[in-house]
Amino acid sequence: MLLLSQFMACVSAILEKTPPSSTCCASLVGHENCYCSFKNSPTFNHYITPILQIFSRTCNIQIPQY
Repeated sequence: MLLLSQFMACVSAILEKTPPSSTCCASLVGHENCYCSFKNSPTFNHYITPILQIFSRTCNIQIPQY
């Protein structure tokens, strides 16, 4: 389960719309299945989908399509 605290290393990348740091990427690896709960949420979808696309490319992680 992905906890919001695990995104702390990524806050600056999210807020400043800058590429994620290596620390951010390391904190995201292994939690790819959890991102669907954010991506499929009507509350977060609009905000998180573009961020996940950037993080996916930069951090070389795969975001499930379901």
